[in-house]
Formats: sequence, C-alpha cells, structure tokens
Amino acid sequence: GKGESVNFKDGNRLWEYKKVQVLGWDLYIERSINKDKDLNDVIIKEVKEGIERFIKVVPADAIKFLQTIPIWASNEPTYPMRKNERGVIPFHRDKTWLRDHDLNPHMAPGVHIINPRAALLDHKIFEWGPMTMLHELAHAYHNVKLGLDNQDIRKAYASAMARGLYLRVPDRKFKNKKVKAYAASNKEEYFAEATEAYFGKNDWFPHNKKELKEYDPKAYLMIEKVWGVTKNTP
Repeated sequence: GKGESVNFKDGNRLWEYKKVQVLGWDLYIERSINKDKDLNDVIIKEVKEGIERFIKVVPADAIKFLQTIPIWASNEPTYPMRKNERGVIPFHRDKTWLRDHDLNPHMAPGVHIINPRAALLDHKIFEWGPMTMLHELAHAYHNVKLGLDNQDIRKAYASAMARGLYLRVPDRKFKNKKVKAYAASNKEEYFAEATEAYFGKNDWFPHNKKELKEYDPKAYLMIEKVWGVTKNTP
C-alpha cells in the first residue's frame, strides 16, 4: 500500500511502521499489519471516519494542534488489558510507562489503536463510541496543550462533583438502571466526555450539546472557552 516506511529506535529495540496521512494526521501502521491488506484498509477507513465526525465542528485552531498528535495502530500482546478486553484505543502520555511495558516510547503523546482487528472488528469501538477519536485527542489537548492543571476544567469538574452530577445517569445498555457516568471518574474523563457531548454524540448521558447545556451548564461554558468556540467558529 501507499505510505512511507518509518522506523523508531529505543535502546536496542526497533519498531517498524508504514506512515500514512489521513486528513492531516500522521497514522503509523505497524509493519506486520501492512501485509494484511483488508485490515490495513479497515484501519485507514475507521480513522478517517472517526476524524470526519469532528473535523468540521471543532474550531480550526484546535484542529491544527490535534493534527500534531499522531495515531498509531499495532498488535501489542504484552499490553495490560482489562478482563474480556482484546483491543483498546487509549491516549498515551507517558514515555516511561510505555518503555516499562515494552512498548514504543515514541508513541507518547499519541492515540493508539491496540490490536486493531479486535478493537475495530470484534469490539467495534467506533460503532458504539462514534466520537472515540475526539475523546482520545481531547486527552492530548488537555495534557499537552492546556496542561493537566488547567483551572477551567478543574473548577467545572469540582463544581459538578459538589452538585452530585454524573453519579446517577441512565446505564448505556439498560436505560432504566441508574449508574455512575464515566465523566465522574476524574477531571480528564470529565473533560473528554463533555467534549464528545458538545461537538458530537456521547454514548453516555448527557449525549449532546443540548443535554450538556441543561444538565451541566458550567461544563458547556468551559468547553466553549478552552476549545476556543466563538459564534462563528470554526
């Protein structure tokens, strides 16, 4: 397939990828996956569709920053999965953590499609979480651009927790069952989840911009401020 071969070294270790451009992002697909044309095509298609869901609604300046965060796709037999998980799509912030887990430290900061066949075809992550790519890139925006101690996010999260928001929302599968939302986990998930709802559709309540504004107006205003939304953006 098209794309250039790129190698990354760390000590005596070597990782080989094919680098493809997708809508302004660098996508690195592990060399061993390149031989599987069908899987290769699925990865590129899913990444492209994942980006298309937000590229026109997120302000252009923020998009420029997000495009500096690479996307990686590789099989990682040593990655610490949760029970019943065979593929995941995390954001990596920590080179040391990656090195300690025998992973390519150059992937931080970056979004990583781990075990793409399982992540995309078995778990169908982009199907039930259509804004997954924006969610993970929001972690990059928070960690790298805004800084983890960003006060706007911290205050909105503290206020939501003080009000008891996100503690009893409809379960994603069983709507009449009330559970704690993913946004209540910590300020980072709170920010990424509010970003999903504001710019697209979140699989958790609040699902969209309208629900976010009604349920957590401080989150709504915080998202507009830190992402640089004005009346006529992007």
